Parts: sequence; C-alpha cells; structure tokens
Amino acid sequence: MYKRQPEGSAINDAEGNLTPAASYFLDLLRALAEGEESAGLTPAGATTSFLSNGSTAWQVFESNIVSREKAAARIYLGTDATLGSIGGAPGVDISQLFGVATTKTQDDFDTLEAGLSSGLYEPWTAINYGDTRYAPALRFEMPDPDADRKRGERYSNRMRLTDTIKAMREQHLEVTQVTVDALAREYGVEPAPRLAAAATQAPQ
Repeated sequence: MYKRQPEGSAINDAEGNLTPAASYFLDLLRALAEGEESAGLTPAGATTSFLSNGSTAWQVFESNIVSREKAAARIYLGTDATLGSIGGAPGVDISQLFGVATTKTQDDFDTLEAGLSSGLYEPWTAINYGDTRYAPALRFEMPDPDADRKRGERYSNRMRLTDTIKAMREQHLEVTQVTVDALAREYGVEPAPRLAAAATQAPQ
C-alpha cells in the first residue's frame, strides 16, 4: 500500500516532530496495511495506491517450518511425534511420546551402565583386586512396555507345547523327558516341564 499527502503538506514541525496530519496519515497507513481498518479518510488531494503480490510462493516457508519441526522431533525424541494440522491445530501425539522411553531414554541408560562398568568399576577392581570378576554391575530398573506382550507369548508357547504333547499321546506316540526337552527348546519354553513319574501297579 502506498499513500502520498498533497504537495506542500508539512511532515515535521519546527521541533522535528511529526505534524498531527502526518501522524494521522501514518497511523491510517499502518492500520490499513495490517488489516485493522478497512477504510479511512485522507486529506484532500492525497493519492492512495494498493499494491499486492498474488504469488503463493510463501507457502514454501510453511513447508520448511513443518519439516524442521519433524526433524527436531526425530533427533531429540527418537520418534516423529508431530501431528501437523491433524485435530485442527499443530500438536504432539502423546502416545508417540510414550514410546520415547523404549528408544532414546533406554539407550541413554544403557550407555550409562556400559560407561560406568568399563570406565570405573572394572578398572577399579582390576587395580585393587587384580581381577575384574569382582566388579559390581549397575542396572537401572526401567519399566518394560512390552511386558504384557512377552507374557502373552510365553503363555502361547506353553499352550502349544502342552497341546503337542497331548496330541502325541492321543496318537499313542512315545513321549519321554527327552521328547519334552526337545519340544521345549523348539517352542522357547524355559524351564522345560518335567514328566510325572509313572505309577507302579501291584501285580494281579
């Protein structure tokens, strides 16, 4: 937007300050440019020109900002938790942030454990006791978010093992402790179940 006062209009007074007309003209220009006002009165003889750029190239800056935020989330959080415009406003997916405990946070604690073990405990015991076998071990107790899934897998493996043993007996196949141990290793069941001792019957 471009405005021009009539020729011969004074802009500054004797003290160098803006005249009331010039101050009003400047405030009107700012209000119209910022959208605070949609119309205004200008002095007689003043000219007004409105210049605008219809290009949408400015949208590239918005895309760059979104990409930068996602990159920062991946670097600092270990996961992309940004929502973009989902839900009506930019935000963070809290369910994705909960996953950070299993990625970046756990890696940090693993690094601390390894650093203390190799940089402090093992050298100290080697110097004072001549052997690193007596070096203490530091373990951070972290909640396991996959605990329920692991329990479900163990239960499923045990059910598969018992179903297989039951099916073998129904087919009159020989089931010994060696067979049970082999099946337990195959299904990942630890410890392997033990067969009950066969009951001896008195002779008729």
